[in-house]
Amino acid sequence: YYIRKVKMSYLEIMQALENGFKVFWSNSAYKVFLDNGKLYEINIYNDSMCGLQESQYKDCFIKGV
Repeated sequence: YYIRKVKMSYLEIMQALENGFKVFWSNSAYKVFLDNGKLYEINIYNDSMCGLQESQYKDCFIKGV
């Protein structure tokens, strides 16, 4: 199932990741991960990666267990 938020904050995304939730940006092909305090999104199909910008937080969602 998907839990969507209108706009996730940096802290909410970090807390979700630290609590073991899978966070995605835009759709389930773009997995969000944290590295040295910075958020990134990676395409799980081709491994292309970009830093996640604050303007993109609103498009993030938690994919539940």
